[in-house]
Amino acid sequence: MPAPLLEARQLTKRFPGVTALRAVAFDLRAGEVHALCGENGAGKSTLIKSLSGSVKPESGRILVNGRELTLGSVKASEAAGIAVIHQESVAFPHLNAQDNIFVGREPRVMGLLLDRSRMVKETRGLLERLGEHINPYKPVGELPMAQRQMVGMARALSQDCRLLIMDEPTASLSTRETEVLFRIIRQLKSEGVSILDLSHRM
Repeated sequence: MPAPLLEARQLTKRFPGVTALRAVAFDLRAGEVHALCGENGAGKSTLIKSLSGSVKPESGRILVNGRELTLGSVKASEAAGIAVIHQESVAFPHLNAQDNIFVGREPRVMGLLLDRSRMVKETRGLLERLGEHINPYKPVGELPMAQRQMVGMARALSQDCRLLIMDEPTASLSTRETEVLFRIIRQLKSEGVSILDLSHRM
């Protein structure tokens, strides 16, 4: 059996009056799809924030490919290939797909001007990889929810994502849109991307 891509060991996180995580431990291998189910308040969000570096556990370890992550560091988690798509998967609905995908790390020409042609080309390539044809110039807030999630996935893939964490991905989707999402999950799985799907519904 291959070594785990991700190893979480004894993660514990407390907030005033509540222990959100108590010695959580699990492994995730490349290309695996796992569902994490639990009621609201069960600690799911705290766990994904711990994995993504936006929350620092009091104790425990997180390893990716055997290398220990710096707890509480978004930069370290992103560098290790961990990406999260939240329920509100698009941070800037007034921006178009390409700007959402590259926000904060836009390619530049001579270190000055935005390389718009490269952004459009790479955006189209990422969306085609997901089987989607989205106008890269249209504000993402005007797109259906399923296509907004595709833009979030494209951003994750543009960062060489190896573990994609999806927070309630089907909550706002129709049956048809959910089927499209599951098709893409199967595709990413076949490419060796691991998926962690959080839900409060079985």
